[in-house]
Amino acid sequence: MRKSLEYENEDELYEFYELVGEGSFSRVYRALFKPTEEIMAVKVIREEKDSDQLRELMKQEADLLNSLHHPHIIHVRHLI
Repeated sequence: MRKSLEYENEDELYEFYELVGEGSFSRVYRALFKPTEEIMAVKVIREEKDSDQLRELMKQEADLLNSLHHPHIIHVRHLI
């Protein structure tokens, strides 16, 4: 399942708009997903916090979110 979430080149995939939230490790932006023209929330890890360990935690978070089914829980579509 993870392979379907992973993309190589985010520059071709997203057009970023405004910042909608931020935390200690990442920022969330409103963005256009160019291939489908859908508006999405995109979580971007802060450069100074980026690490293999944090990336693995993000993958685990994505797997957990995608295993839950509730109208107020988002699903993760891509990891870059």
